[in-house]
Amino acid sequence: TRITAGATYAYKVEAGVPSGGPIDVTASVDVTATKGTVDMNAHTYTAPSEAGEDSLKAGGYGLTAAKAVTVASS
Repeated sequence: TRITAGATYAYKVEAGVPSGGPIDVTASVDVTATKGTVDMNAHTYTAPSEAGEDSLKAGGYGLTAAKAVTVASS
């Protein structure tokens, strides 16, 4: 995923369940970023001000998922 340096993005975390489509678990998991910042109340991620790579991790229910992002110059 390619995003703009310093920009803020809303995020959503979904979990797949065997009985149907994905369910929204955004409010029930912890989300962290390696370089950018995460607002757990507003469910937003702010990319770092410098171009490069970052990683978002969501954890909860005994599971962890990660998403790599490429931060581009604004």
